[in-house]
Amino acid sequence: MLTRLPHPSLAPFVARVWLASGPADGDTGRERMLPDTAMHVAFRLGGPPFRFSEGPEDRVGETPGHAVAAGPRTRSYIKSLSRSGASVGALLKPGAGELLFGVPNAALANRHVPLELLWGRAATEQALERLCEAASDEERLAVLENVLLARLPLRPVLHPVVAYGLRELPLRRRVTDVVERTGYSHRRFIALFERQVGLSPKRYSRVRRFRQATDLLDRGDVPSSALAVFAGYSDQAHFQREFRAIAGITPGVYRTSVLKRPGHLAA
Repeated sequence: MLTRLPHPSLAPFVARVWLASGPADGDTGRERMLPDTAMHVAFRLGGPPFRFSEGPEDRVGETPGHAVAAGPRTRSYIKSLSRSGASVGALLKPGAGELLFGVPNAALANRHVPLELLWGRAATEQALERLCEAASDEERLAVLENVLLARLPLRPVLHPVVAYGLRELPLRRRVTDVVERTGYSHRRFIALFERQVGLSPKRYSRVRRFRQATDLLDRGDVPSSALAVFAGYSDQAHFQREFRAIAGITPGVYRTSVLKRPGHLAA
């Protein structure tokens, strides 16, 4: 997988751009995607369209096409990989989704939406055609960046109160305390935050805490007995319960799973 920071012009909107080839020989062709607070835009270049399912037992799933907009997730899902085509995409920063897709981020939470519903069929097909015609991986990433730059308005990404919340909530501040410091009403703060981030402040903090726990599990240098406290859970039972509710697996299963890359597990 090739991943890098975006062109500086995209820095306010995009965390990184990436390109992935098909699964290796012996791979199951499926991977579990862990919950994330970020939004994505992705294109599959050839082969079958993207296919996603809620879990290993879901054999129907959904096929939103070769170009998708993906909202922030509060639960894991299964992604089918293609052996006949690469995928290219971008991980968006908070607030950028509404500017890029034209709908509030909250409307895409826990969803994969065909990009043509947001951009129109002609624009989506043109972007796919340009990406498929690129001669190299780096050229494909450059084409993707140009496509995004052409659709992003040059104006501030985040409302100041949302930016403040995104700075304070990862520090384990209580939502009520953060709201009080903004001077906004609780209802107004929640509405602004959810519109631009896609998740309510409480759900955002829940997924952030979960991803901190997976980071600690990946490092392997924190004793199991202390990991719950380090990650911000009240006790071990709380940690176990929340992990399973969000990831669909236990921390023990996660430890023994094959980690393909951060946020991706073999399914």
